[in-house]
Amino acid sequence: MGGLSKFSLRELCNKYTDGFTAQHYSRAQASCLFGKYFSDVSIEIYGQKNELWQIRRGRLKDFLVRCTPTILAEGLLRRFGWFLFVEAVKK
Repeated sequence: MGGLSKFSLRELCNKYTDGFTAQHYSRAQASCLFGKYFSDVSIEIYGQKNELWQIRRGRLKDFLVRCTPTILAEGLLRRFGWFLFVEAVKK
């Protein structure tokens, strides 16, 4: 790898991509991070129905997603979804 080994993963991503990388935070981590610079921090968790079924895309998954009651999916995804939406007021 030559000169690549002297860079951290983040530095490599910034150097060889458009600079955007995904970060995963728990609700507690996001609250701590945003709480330093913002007040009235509100965090909601959302997700998509197909996230509930961790199987390969196909007819079976499509069927399971269609058969999953929306009220059940929303309840589970508010707890275990992948997307954190943060609203805050700058201090």
